[in-house]
This record gives sequence, C-alpha cells and structure tokens, in this order.
Amino acid sequence: METRSVRALMNRHFISNILNGLQSILILKTEQEVSHYMGHLSNSLGMTLDLNKKEVINFHKELNYLKSNVKLQRIRLINRLDYYIDISIEIETSNIFIP
Repeated sequence: METRSVRALMNRHFISNILNGLQSILILKTEQEVSHYMGHLSNSLGMTLDLNKKEVINFHKELNYLKSNVKLQRIRLINRLDYYIDISIEIETSNIFIP
C-alpha cells in the first residue's frame, strides 16, 4: 500500500510538471517543436502508465523511461540541460530488475 501511495504522488507530480512544460512549449515554440514535444510526452506518459502497474521493472526499461523524461525537460529548457548516462561496467540491463 505504501508503494502504491508513493506511485500516486509521483504520478501527480510528474503529470503536473509535464502539463506546465506543455504550457510553456505551446506559448513559446513553433508547431514543429510542439509536435516533437507531444511525441515525447505521449511516449513518456505511456511508459509511466505501463511501469506503474508493476512491482519490479527491468533496468533497461527504467533507463529508457528516464531518458524520455530528460528529453522532455531538454525541449522545455531549450536544450540548456545536458546529461550523460554512464554505466561503467559491462552489464545486460534487461536482466536486472528493480522496484
């Protein structure tokens, strides 16, 4: 129950952030940029709904989820956000499961 409660709060926070970002994008960007943002938004929301149904997910899906959300923020912040994901050991990310 505690995990579900935390997920619900995270979903609410996530959706609020995304909608605030969308508002900025709609006001400040071109149609092409809005379309690009909406594609990432759709992908991110789909992954959020899918992953929140599970007690554990594989690390590969979590990485893709994080990358999708960072891309949304990069678009919103006009690429002023740089990031780098470094997995310094050779691992098969689809074989690792996390809560």
